[in-house]
Amino acid sequence: MFGATGVLFRITDPTFGYTFVAKGVQEVDAHVLVEEASIYKHCLELQGTRIPVYLGIIELVYHYPLCSTAAVTDMILLSWAGPTLAAVTTTAMQKEIDTAVELLERHGVEHDDIREANLTWNDEVGGVMVIDFDQAYIHGPAKRQRMTEVPCMAASG
Repeated sequence: MFGATGVLFRITDPTFGYTFVAKGVQEVDAHVLVEEASIYKHCLELQGTRIPVYLGIIELVYHYPLCSTAAVTDMILLSWAGPTLAAVTTTAMQKEIDTAVELLERHGVEHDDIREANLTWNDEVGGVMVIDFDQAYIHGPAKRQRMTEVPCMAASG
């Protein structure tokens, strides 16, 4: 699967049967992976429940050639989040999506590309996971800001 800046790899360890995802980019787009990793690190407590687990970034010793003559030089490694959502038809599914997006917003993250291709169903957690944070940004420490405002109001009141 090709995205705006990268290509998706599904990697399975045959010994243990563990599957994870690698998003590969060309050298010119390596900074995109670093920015995406910052979102995962910022949302550490959501990893494994509402977003994939961030496993790290690697620079390939041998570049992986693509049929377009481009070469993958860097990869971000993530846990498998499940298959992307088919058409959202149930109210319950829409509630799951809203909950996942709301949790990201509470952590100060604006995804900026919520669509079916960037939402998965994860059987292990029984819920929706949000993926693909290459357009996301941290808009502020919303959670920390609320926590510091409440004690100040209580102390003055």
